[in-house]
Amino acid sequence: MAGTCTRKFRCCIPAAGLLTALLLTVACSDDKSPLAPVSPSALPVESPDQLAGMWESLAVFADGLSASRYLIPAFSPVVYNARLTSYQTYLHVGTTGERTGLFSATASGVAADTANPAHTTYGIHGVSGSFRLEPEGRLAVVLTREHPSDDQKYQSFEGTAFLAGDTLILSFTLASPPEKKVGFLPDNASLIARLIRH
Repeated sequence: MAGTCTRKFRCCIPAAGLLTALLLTVACSDDKSPLAPVSPSALPVESPDQLAGMWESLAVFADGLSASRYLIPAFSPVVYNARLTSYQTYLHVGTTGERTGLFSATASGVAADTANPAHTTYGIHGVSGSFRLEPEGRLAVVLTREHPSDDQKYQSFEGTAFLAGDTLILSFTLASPPEKKVGFLPDNASLIARLIRH
């Protein structure tokens, strides 16, 4: 069971975690409200040096809901009978120039059957790519291409990066490639990731 469940679960992690993966993923004034406006204490990232290092996720939201609120097909490809009970994302960022850098992110999580919480499975997913930092915290991100023939639409996107003290707030709208489409998110999902320097 472990091999099959982990394989099916891997497709769920990027949308629930990220991507964040990634990451590169509307900043908030209240930690409990992912939809709140940017607070005066949250400042746009102005230099790649501010992003350099290792970051660990505090919370990930998709379309305003915590990733753990979504039912996911962790135990069956068509039956959404599990929830992501825990997830963690590590983001490593390095600089390559005055406005550019590279990143890699690893997201992992555990899904539990809603009818039988003792029935769980673990999954992990990794992404990497490059970014360019623009004024006012805007980021242009390009993911490493897994398959050269992939549509560029799914390999590049834009978002924002803000710092509130030691917390990094990444916000993005991502489109799911057809071959990685998952049923618990729409074609396009707004992701907010809050991370702390590790």
